[in-house]
Amino acid sequence: MICNKYSFEPSLESGQPVNFIDVPGLMKLFGMLCERFQVVYVRPRPSDIVGDHQPINDLGEFAEIQARFPDVLTIQQVHAEHPKLSFNELQMKLFANCERFISVLGGSSYLASYFGGKNIVYAREGWEVSCNAYDNWFHLFSGAAIHHARTSDELFDLARRELAC
Repeated sequence: MICNKYSFEPSLESGQPVNFIDVPGLMKLFGMLCERFQVVYVRPRPSDIVGDHQPINDLGEFAEIQARFPDVLTIQQVHAEHPKLSFNELQMKLFANCERFISVLGGSSYLASYFGGKNIVYAREGWEVSCNAYDNWFHLFSGAAIHHARTSDELFDLARRELAC
């Protein structure tokens, strides 16, 4: 599972979103993982979930994923096959059958950490980073092995090392 977001959660330094995997980074991860795993990509769109105080922006990655990595399943594709399930029910069922996660700071990093296995969390800025939450207590949710990547290079290195690529 690769869980991403692209919401307006600006950096204190630049004023721009920072805690998301950009399209080139996603393509690199898919290239690393697709031959070995069935990859499911989870990035909710505004129509998928209930809105909150964080507006969801369009990253523009879905067409490129389909064109370059047609074997990657998006949660939207899986949801279309199981329309009676809510987005959250489907997400929980998918997570329960996964042992390897890549997530970003925020809700998906928490949720993925509840299902055991390995969770590589990409988090550049935020209170979880400031208090070292990924090393100090995220593993307590389920015993999952939590690995924190602060840069995209660390993310790719951890994916190679921890996901046996």
